Formats: sequence, structure tokens, C-alpha cells
Amino acid sequence: RLPVSAGAGGVLAFPAPAATTLFAGYAAQARIVHVVGTTGCSADDDARIAAKTGADALVCSNHGGRQLDGAASSISMLPKLVDAVGADIEVLFDGGVRTGQDIERALALGARGCLIGRSYVYGLGAYGQAGVGKALEILKKELDVTMALTGVSRVDQ
Repeated sequence: RLPVSAGAGGVLAFPAPAATTLFAGYAAQARIVHVVGTTGCSADDDARIAAKTGADALVCSNHGGRQLDGAASSISMLPKLVDAVGADIEVLFDGGVRTGQDIERALALGARGCLIGRSYVYGLGAYGQAGVGKALEILKKELDVTMALTGVSRVDQ
């Protein structure tokens, strides 16, 4: 299989299942591997391959579930991917992050960071650069409130 996208900065996206020699070859050249889990059954295998071939990070995502109705949600795949790679590489989360509560949930399940595409794009579309700042401010405030309500004072707890 060929990668879904191989963009600037060494980011590689593959549809799962992609645990093949071709995947390993591409992953060795990428710095961040985007594991797109449409079946969930081999996404953890793809994550292990990414870790073994030297990727710095992987992104847990189902690309919004656009490929298959009923695909596993990104949040349900996250613990499996984190367990598969341990502390070998960073696991970033992408999939439906709209609120600070979504960010805390992903961090609690092992993600080291979250991608917030729509939030900042909506802010940008509405108010330009100031809108991006406002979107980030809202997410931070929501995260702070969620952390307080759950008894957490730091994101690494």
C-alpha cells in the first residue's frame, strides 16, 4: 500500500491495516507516523512498527471516521496504541478534540498532546489571528476547569 499522505516535515499517514514491509520502509523515513485506524485490529501493530523504525511520534486518529461507518473511534484506540509503544515514542491524539474536557480525557488515556485542527481553524475563520488566540484561550480555560473538577492540578497527573 502507498501512504495516504507524505507531507512536508516527514509526516506520514497510512490506513490500517498497514503492517507491511512497505509501511516499515516508509516509516523509517518519516519522523511522525500518522496511524489511521479503520479496523483497530492492527493499529497497535502499526504503532509498534513505527516505534521500531525510529519514528519520533505517532498520531492516533481515525480521520473523522470518514472512511468507514462504524470505524473505531480515536479515543477508543488511544489506550491500545499507548500500550503498544510504551515510552518508546510520543503518542499524539487527533479526533474530535473540541473542548478542554476532550484534551484531559486524551491525556488521561496516555496521549502526550492533542491536535486541535477545527478549533483553531474556526477561530481563524471568524476573527483571524485574534480568533486563533481566543480559541486557544477557551480550550485552556475549559481544560483548567475540567482539571479542577477532577482533582488534577497538572496535565501529567
